[in-house]
Amino acid sequence: MIFSVINSVLLRSLPFRDPVGLVKISLDGPVVGLVDVQCSVPEWKDLQTRPGVFEDVVLVGGGSVNLTGAKEPQLATMDETTARKFWRG
Repeated sequence: MIFSVINSVLLRSLPFRDPVGLVKISLDGPVVGLVDVQCSVPEWKDLQTRPGVFEDVVLVGGGSVNLTGAKEPQLATMDETTARKFWRG
């Protein structure tokens, strides 16, 4: 079991065709207290339509959600993305 954890976290490469080409675009505005702000949907669509700049542009976000069911609600963290184009497999 320990090998499985080490293998999946440390030894395997990222599940992308070209992980070296991945970039993160965010905005910091220290004067107004903004840190690591994601682009808006119109900005995202604009980046998608610029020829020759990026192969693809994907929004990634997340936060906390409440899972409910038969028992007490549980707080969980969630990540979401707009596309899976770069995933291998």
